[in-house]
Amino acid sequence: MYDLSSEGVLYPHQCNILSMTAVDFHSHLKNIVLPHLASLNQVEKFCTKRTLSQAEIEQRLQTMSKSARKQQAESLSAPINTWLWRLKPQVEKKVSSREVKTKPSIPSLIVPRLPASSVGVGEDWSHLNKRRQRARKEKVQRDLKWMWTLQDAKRQAARKELELNAVVNTSAA
Repeated sequence: MYDLSSEGVLYPHQCNILSMTAVDFHSHLKNIVLPHLASLNQVEKFCTKRTLSQAEIEQRLQTMSKSARKQQAESLSAPINTWLWRLKPQVEKKVSSREVKTKPSIPSLIVPRLPASSVGVGEDWSHLNKRRQRARKEKVQRDLKWMWTLQDAKRQAARKELELNAVVNTSAA
C-alpha cells in the first residue's frame, strides 16, 4: 500500500499526490499514512526534548499577541517536548537450519477469489434516476472486468513464485 524509500520518504499509492495541496498532503500523512505504518510496526512515534532556534522563537513570538508575548518569552527558550516519527529498526530473525529446509507455505501464495458483489454486482440502484442507473451499471461492469484482470495477474504471479520455489528446492536438494 505504501512504499518506504531508503531515505524514509513515504509514497502512498492509494491517493493522487499531484492533486493534493501541501495542507491536504500533510493531514493525509499525519492521519492516515503514519498511523497505518505504526500499526504495521514500521514506524514509531517518540518524544524528545529540544530547544527552539532563534528563528523559530521569533516566528512564534510574531504570531502571539503582546500580552502572550510577555508571558511566553522566557518559556520559549527552555527545552520543549517534541513528538517525532522514526523508522523502526528492522530486526533480523535468526534462521535455524530447520527453517531453511522447510518449503514455503502454499496457502500464503493462493489468491482468494473475490465475489462479484464486492464491486457492486447485484446491488439495488432503484433509488437512482434512469441515467445514473445506466451509468452505474456500466461502471460496475468495468470494475468487474478490472477485478478479474487483477485476480488473473495475482494468480500468475503466485504461479511463477511457486515455480521458482520448486526450482530452488529441487536445485538445493
